[in-house]
Amino acid sequence: MKDKKPIEECTLSNEDLRSNVTDWVDKLCKSGGKSWSLRVPVDFNHDPDMTILALVDRFAELEKKLEIAVELLESSINVIFSNQTTDKAIVQTKIVNFLRSIEKENQNEM
Repeated sequence: MKDKKPIEECTLSNEDLRSNVTDWVDKLCKSGGKSWSLRVPVDFNHDPDMTILALVDRFAELEKKLEIAVELLESSINVIFSNQTTDKAIVQTKIVNFLRSIEKENQNEM
């Protein structure tokens, strides 16, 4: 069985994950790194290395979505100013598909 990534195993909400990572960074800074602890077996919601990796993975996913959104926005602007009917339909389909994929992901997270 393939090992899962921290992002696949971490069940914390984005807000809880940010808070967890911020708390760990504070603890590590205040203790000079002595408060670092790891659990066996690994705890993807509490081990500092796993929560930091999950946060980085989520950031990377959001970055990809943002890049797609920017491309769609740029395409939309170009189509609006060019008045090309065929391109409008293609861009509209891409936007609808993108929005549906985000909606589906949000429903899966609930």
